[in-house]
Amino acid sequence: MLADNIVFLKKEYPYIYQAIKSWETKNEAPKFSIEKANDGNSTLKYKDDKRIVYLHSKYNPIVEAQKIINDLKNRDEISDEAYVLFYGIGLGYHIKYFCEEFPDTTFSIIEPSIEILDCFLKINKLDKFNIRKLGFIHLNNNINEIYNEIVLNFEKKIVLCVLPVYKGVFKEEYARFSGLLKEIVKEKKGSLKTNYAFQKRWILNSVNNFKEVLKTANILIEHKHIFKGKTAILVAAGPSVEFETDNLRKIKNDGLAFMFSVGSAIDALIKNDIYPHALCTYDPTEKNQHVFDKFNDRNINNIPMIFGSSVGYETLEQYKGPKYHMVTTQDTIADYFLKSSQNEIIEKVNDAPSIAVVTLELLAKLEFSKIILVGQNFASLEAKADSKVIDDAITTENVEGKMVNTTESYLSMKKLMEQTIAKYRLDVINTTVGGAKIEGTSFRFLKDIIEEKLIYKEVNEDEFESINKPTNYDKTNMNEQIIKLTNEYAVYNDLVLRIQNYLNKLKELLKTKNESQLRKIHVEMEQLIKKMEINSFFKVIVLPTCRVEYGLLVNEVDVTRNEKIYIQKVKRIINPTERFINTLFASGELYKNIMSVLKNVIESYDKGEL
Repeated sequence: MLADNIVFLKKEYPYIYQAIKSWETKNEAPKFSIEKANDGNSTLKYKDDKRIVYLHSKYNPIVEAQKIINDLKNRDEISDEAYVLFYGIGLGYHIKYFCEEFPDTTFSIIEPSIEILDCFLKINKLDKFNIRKLGFIHLNNNINEIYNEIVLNFEKKIVLCVLPVYKGVFKEEYARFSGLLKEIVKEKKGSLKTNYAFQKRWILNSVNNFKEVLKTANILIEHKHIFKGKTAILVAAGPSVEFETDNLRKIKNDGLAFMFSVGSAIDALIKNDIYPHALCTYDPTEKNQHVFDKFNDRNINNIPMIFGSSVGYETLEQYKGPKYHMVTTQDTIADYFLKSSQNEIIEKVNDAPSIAVVTLELLAKLEFSKIILVGQNFASLEAKADSKVIDDAITTENVEGKMVNTTESYLSMKKLMEQTIAKYRLDVINTTVGGAKIEGTSFRFLKDIIEEKLIYKEVNEDEFESINKPTNYDKTNMNEQIIKLTNEYAVYNDLVLRIQNYLNKLKELLKTKNESQLRKIHVEMEQLIKKMEINSFFKVIVLPTCRVEYGLLVNEVDVTRNEKIYIQKVKRIINPTERFINTLFASGELYKNIMSVLKNVIESYDKGEL
């Protein structure tokens, strides 16, 4: 290994340096060897019992490397906003050319073979590879250890560049890595976007809606059994709903089933003078209020609105009609303060990417015996065209057995709906013409359902009026909880200041490399963070506003748990800890205002003045 690399690795990647030194002492028979290519540059040969493979061209590895990066450039738009993951370092030709072409693009390197990395370090100086934009060098296939890097770059376009021969030489390792990477990018990154976008909205909504929750009936407590054994029509906003307006009008006018509208389906219904028995909403975004703009513009205020307690608060401010609430799993405020005065269990509905899925769970908890889906497309109405242009389009089977185009988002919603159907063992009929096939449902035309099953009147039209009194929540419990939370708020503020002080001490001690003192301060800081984690104010108010930053810190602590070099362990947790603490300080005024609002609402509720 070159001397410059030893210095660099000892400082920045001591675990890699130790891993290479440990590997060298094993004196294993080498599988890789450096040879001269025809153009005078080095190439790397792999040899085992069955084959010989060159990781770079035997003739001109420079030209080959340029082609790899040019192909990457043609396949994916590489800009300053991209984040490139190189799988396979080889002798680094392609990465060096990439650094020359894209000096302002962040990149990271994953190398599955310690022997190849050792070969690379013998002939290349790492500091020649645009170190300022290097995220990390990772040695092995554990993708969970690069999770934080993906999180920190989640707003960037993630591009994977694989040294082509690695797909053959490391076939199993690469297949496992690429599969896991896809899962992280699709699922974890998707949830991170949700958390970044909504984490403050969720708590703001819960606080601002708390007064409305206390003023309305909990639909899952108050006389919920009046719906037991009945039939519900769940009307979504898919294009197929337009085919069913006559059938839906008959169902509503004749009282054949209870009709629940979700999302913007209300527009299609009202346009055709069909007034559902209830409309459901839960989207936490500010724009959710605009779903009901046409509805509100017509001054319609006689349809019950069932809202998730963490819904965008503007939605509730706009609508002046009767309201009923359901507590969502994202609502830490309701979970902390609400206790039924009659000791009924306060059931919650799970957060989901679709109001239709949330409403389906609500209907299950209301004990409807049959649920009929209308306008639940989850796909395009058009069958998949036989065109090369859309060969890579995402498709799914529709109710007629044809393949239709859809999206990852729709498939995610469909999967959750299928899981909900299975969980509650629901009897669900899907009447969505041209819609995606939904496992656990049977497809029937709505007209046939009306003729064969919906033959008796089920609705008296006064069911919601009978449950229009606010739920009687325990005032004594609420007052006890706000006193406890106020005390915990003071403890939390003290903990944040102390953690910040310890963090500053750690940063200073890293400069002196005083390991014994570093260990002492780090352990004490960890103990303070653990105290914070069990603090009620942190759990109820703070954590929902900083899920991402907290998750980054927890993940880094887990990754470094077995780090033997203590200085390196501390160095790695400094940034995520500082990011986390800075987020808490930046939200200090928000937390103060939240406490003020909660105290005022609870005081008014206690006096009967809401």
